[in-house]
Amino acid sequence: MLVTRNNLWDDFFGFYGDRVNPLPTDIIEEENAYRLEIEVPGYCKEDLSISLEKGNLIVEVKAKMDENIKYIRKERKQDQLSRAFYVGKHLSTKDIQASFDQGILTILIPKYDLEKKESKYSIPIIG
Repeated sequence: MLVTRNNLWDDFFGFYGDRVNPLPTDIIEEENAYRLEIEVPGYCKEDLSISLEKGNLIVEVKAKMDENIKYIRKERKQDQLSRAFYVGKHLSTKDIQASFDQGILTILIPKYDLEKKESKYSIPIIG
């Protein structure tokens, strides 16, 4: 399968063609941020974790399974799911906000203008 990336979001958020993703995500551009809305129905807040590692925002869902239940057929995946989004190394965890409501995990990532970032810093001289 040929995968073409003709969309800025494909590279920025790490999408790879038409592969099915276990954590469907909508990405909305706002004035000062990008809002990710990740569908995680059937999970609670305690099942979710978000981390930032080497420029990757990692969303993990870990559900506790009741081992006393004997399934005849199990079609719903309920163990561990994860997804990573490359957001750049310029962000820290204090820059990112997250909330969870009715099966939707919402993450706000601030826009960051790399061109406006100062490349030269002056150090004040005291005395």
